[in-house]
Amino acid sequence: MRKILFEFKPDIFITEQFPFGREEEEHELVPLIEEIRKELPDIKIISSVGYGIISTNMYKIGRFLDFYDKILIHTPSMELKYIKDFLDEKNREWYEDFYDEYKERISFTGYIAPESIPGGDGDKKLVVRLAGLQRV
Repeated sequence: MRKILFEFKPDIFITEQFPFGREEEEHELVPLIEEIRKELPDIKIISSVGYGIISTNMYKIGRFLDFYDKILIHTPSMELKYIKDFLDEKNREWYEDFYDEYKERISFTGYIAPESIPGGDGDKKLVVRLAGLQRV
């Protein structure tokens, strides 16, 4: 990935779930992001997250947030009040501080599709699965 990245020099580098999840990728992503920041400073680094809470280690997330120019959270912003309800008091406080500190970088994208599709009969079902590489 590094070779392609440095040859292609994209405008944007997006991580999926990291640093809000995928902690097992930290050993690969952190050195790469540090190198991007140093060698290719014009590349915007974005985190793409299904929900604002994926990781069970909220304080670990904070170590990496300054790497990111933008954080895309794929839920309506009104869902924040519901997300915070699932946290214990310590993590709720961290989460509230996170939004206060990074609100300029956070964009809530909403969901992938509206609740209903105009012209649909409401009888159809759709299953969407996130697929990717799997280590064996």
